[in-house]
Amino acid sequence: MSARSRSSRAVGALLPLTLLAGAISTSAAQPQSPLRPGQSPGPRFIMSALKGEGDGPRLGFQVANAVRERIASEFDMRALWVVPESTITNYLVRAGYPADQPLSTADSRQLARSFGAEELLNGVVTKTSTGGYRVQAAWSLSARDDMVQPLPAVEATKISDVAKLVAREFQTARRQVESVQRCVNLARARNYTGALAEARKAIDAYPRSVLGRVCVANIYDQQKLGADSMLRISNEILGIHPENARALAFAADAYGEKKMVDEQIRALEQLLRVEPSNRRARVVLINVYAGRDQLDRAKQLIDTLVAVEPDGESLTLQLRIYLRLKAWAEAVTIGERLIDTDTSAATRDLFVRLMAAADAAGDAPKTLDLATRSVGKFPNDDELTVLRVQSLRKNGQLRQALAVVTALVDRSPRAPNAWTQKARLEQELGLGPDTVLSTLGRGLQNGEARATTALIARSFGLAASKDTVPDKLGALRTALRYYKLSATAQPGDTTSMLIGSTSLSLAQRLGTEPPQAKRCELAREMQNLTADALIELPKAGRVYTHLVPDLMAKATQMSTYADRLAKAVCQRND
Repeated sequence: MSARSRSSRAVGALLPLTLLAGAISTSAAQPQSPLRPGQSPGPRFIMSALKGEGDGPRLGFQVANAVRERIASEFDMRALWVVPESTITNYLVRAGYPADQPLSTADSRQLARSFGAEELLNGVVTKTSTGGYRVQAAWSLSARDDMVQPLPAVEATKISDVAKLVAREFQTARRQVESVQRCVNLARARNYTGALAEARKAIDAYPRSVLGRVCVANIYDQQKLGADSMLRISNEILGIHPENARALAFAADAYGEKKMVDEQIRALEQLLRVEPSNRRARVVLINVYAGRDQLDRAKQLIDTLVAVEPDGESLTLQLRIYLRLKAWAEAVTIGERLIDTDTSAATRDLFVRLMAAADAAGDAPKTLDLATRSVGKFPNDDELTVLRVQSLRKNGQLRQALAVVTALVDRSPRAPNAWTQKARLEQELGLGPDTVLSTLGRGLQNGEARATTALIARSFGLAASKDTVPDKLGALRTALRYYKLSATAQPGDTTSMLIGSTSLSLAQRLGTEPPQAKRCELAREMQNLTADALIELPKAGRVYTHLVPDLMAKATQMSTYADRLAKAVCQRND
């Protein structure tokens, strides 16, 4: 029951003792006439203290006693067995509850279940400004949260008079009870035609019948009728009982089916006000908020749910919302909690998402930790191993990263992005262009992505061309090797421009060498370079329209010079 006293389980455990002690009996302690031999009691009715507003803390207790006694006096025990106040009080006191204070709705239902009561009455009594009393009561059938019939509010100057009015409204509302029960039983037996006929009888007997309409709604739900039918009956219920949780849930689902998102949100928000612990409604509303990019609202709801029920489903949803919010660090924390809570959630995809989040948060050590954990769980997953290599590299552990990626390509030569990662590490460790180019070439042979290989080779060429080493000629030659491999992997305008311009630049540099260096070998290299420039530059002309003509003119001049030099310094047999 409520947090201020013992749990429902502890309270319910006292019931057998109460029954054995004969607390529920047909004694003269209650105003109902006792049963004669052979007679059977009717359905059991229970009522604890009403919620009182004004006129002292015992107002609800006093009015409830008066209403209970009035109902007991008007019903034969064979029609309705009213559990007397003394029995309820003894039971609650023994369970550690103050009998003169109202119970929550959930606690009242638990009390009804404990006594096996088929009917329950609760509500609110208010002391009016004129000194009278106003009661808003609700009658529940079978302690179910959907079978709740609000009674019309009544007012009177005396407690006895207001009790008489409540009892009268109760009696009037009970005109529907037999038809409602038949509707429920027939629906349970899947006799929907008969059940609907009984529901109509209930509504005819009591036009404000919520119970009959709820039975109709449940039948429609079982029959899988369309959203329009569900909305029509749900709105009828809500017109009488705006806080009917069953009708709100049906309406929310129907609005969702019809893509009426604003109405769906309103129904779900009202349902959560009525039933704050309704997990399904909370999850649906979170998803609807997220679908509308109302992420702050979704975050507030999911945080509340996780605080109460931190299981795999709720944590997965919380992770999704935080990733959408780009709250990277918090998302990683949630993801790790999810893995600890539900080991089956630790999929490769989850590790990939968490690594991406940690990387976006700028937490390189955490990214590496997650990558290492993922490879430990999925040791044969090539993609996860490559991600671990990248994380090792970002953490400055280049030698270890190279060892891991080398083992990977030995084990799985066609692992995506493995060869390019290996080449990158070799280049950063300064292992020389021969080693790096060999790795890139082996990658192409093993199906490495050609576009990626081309881009990396080109970037290595650019880095080499910008090198400030004394042997600038060597740097340009190295750059050309990378550019040519890039063109082999995937030709392109930019790569052709780089090959052509670099070839021309290197030829021009060779042309400025001192006379003693201008031998046949240098002249032949200049001829090859200018030939490459004249071949590649036109390929780049569509994109580099303003640069290519000038470069072509210079390449032509340099080609002529190279031919003359070769003629002058090379022997005929060269």
